[in-house]
Amino acid sequence: MSKKKKRSSLIFLLAATSLFGMAGCNSESGISKSLDSSTTSEEKASFKITFESNDNFTITALEGYDPLHVVEGKEFKFRVIAKEGYRISSVAIAGESYSLLPDEEGVYVLENVTKNIVLSVQAEVATYRISFVGKNFSWKALEGFDATKVPYGSDFKFKLTADEHFNIKDVLYKGEPLVAQEEGVYTISNVKENVSISVNTEIDSFTIAFNGNNFVMNALEGFDATKV
Repeated sequence: MSKKKKRSSLIFLLAATSLFGMAGCNSESGISKSLDSSTTSEEKASFKITFESNDNFTITALEGYDPLHVVEGKEFKFRVIAKEGYRISSVAIAGESYSLLPDEEGVYVLENVTKNIVLSVQAEVATYRISFVGKNFSWKALEGFDATKVPYGSDFKFKLTADEHFNIKDVLYKGEPLVAQEEGVYTISNVKENVSISVNTEIDSFTIAFNGNNFVMNALEGFDATKV
């Protein structure tokens, strides 16, 4: 083979090698680009928190929390506020056997939400206690009344009896005299808070009377003939 033919063959071989290398680079670049475009971030599921409606309380989500959209694994915070005259007796997840407890600020927390949740809230009429302050007397609630459990807005009737040798001087409710409607029976109306009744008693006293003429009777110092 002549030198001219050898040189032509070498040039053709180099050209073919160069073209093959370029094709290979373009192919790898295309694969890389294809892989990049197929990589996407998976969006997490979200769930709803449903509240059972009731006229005796309100449920409010804290700022930044949406009961219609709670991302899987996230928490949900809310408050339950009883309306006047009621108190919250329990807050629970429907279908669960345990109750939720609020923190010191009255906030309830559902942690790691992974499903739709229905909240069940129980509210009952608030009740209050009646207590008595004083001595030398006894008290008794009238039939049908309970001093440890007076429903919101209800009345409470009771009777006071002074101990032997004492009598009831006055009965005070919120610092004001409470007058008996009948012998020893008193009424606290429209109870909306715990009530404390102050009862003041005094020892019985008697009057010393003197009959006769032509004499003067003087009680010694420290004694009162009109009140013994």
